[in-house]
Amino acid sequence: MTRLYRRRFPQLRTHDFEHVWAGLTAVTHNGGFYFGQARPGLYASVGCGGAGVVRGTIHGKLLAEFASGSPSSLLRDRLRQKGPNWLPPDPVRRLGVTAQIAWEQWRAGRERQGRPCASQQSLMASVLTA
Repeated sequence: MTRLYRRRFPQLRTHDFEHVWAGLTAVTHNGGFYFGQARPGLYASVGCGGAGVVRGTIHGKLLAEFASGSPSSLLRDRLRQKGPNWLPPDPVRRLGVTAQIAWEQWRAGRERQGRPCASQQSLMASVLTA
């Protein structure tokens, strides 16, 4: 993370960080996110992207309502919203993910030169095994 920060803000290369943190941000191609019962007894909210803190908080409450059978009007509204686009099976999915990551790296230019960062590799692995 420090290396990427310094690439983006070269004028601040002399600043040190006390702590750095990185993690995966689940996103979908159409901006939709999965919310609901994935299978009996398993409830999930996935793909909230950069709004994960806000959506994740309210989705946690709504998933608890859903799992306990105590739906609110907000939960009913949320269940009516569209989800993410369908993903094709391999090898089409693998080609699409690989091409998308290459495109994003090209767009990022010098900031992301070289191999995909660890989070991109993890994302690609999770998408390809889904």
